[in-house]
Amino acid sequence: MSQGKSPDAFIFSSKKGTPLRPNNIIRRHLYPLLDSLKIPHGGFHAFRHASASFMDQLNVPMVIRQKRLGHADISTTMKYTHSVSEEERRVSEKLGDFLSLENGSKINPSFPKSPDSGLPN
Repeated sequence: MSQGKSPDAFIFSSKKGTPLRPNNIIRRHLYPLLDSLKIPHGGFHAFRHASASFMDQLNVPMVIRQKRLGHADISTTMKYTHSVSEEERRVSEKLGDFLSLENGSKINPSFPKSPDSGLPN
């Protein structure tokens, strides 16, 4: 034990009884999980934003989101919520389908050139 702490001084601790280091948790546990799920890396804080946004999609009242996230000011909760319109969601799904590896043969990498770009057509 380090620093004279009792083995149960922390809710979560290392095998030696020391506090867990956030970077170790992220590197050893979170990133491998995200990799297995093919989700881009992000820290724990990203989960707070995702949670607020999921609650938005479920039409959870803002005051309930504020309470669950522990924000003193509702304007903070509003900053955490990243709303996506139904139209934006449909466009994202279409782009995802279009760009998926299964549809790779449909993708034409030659983008139209604007007349003033100076690039050959």
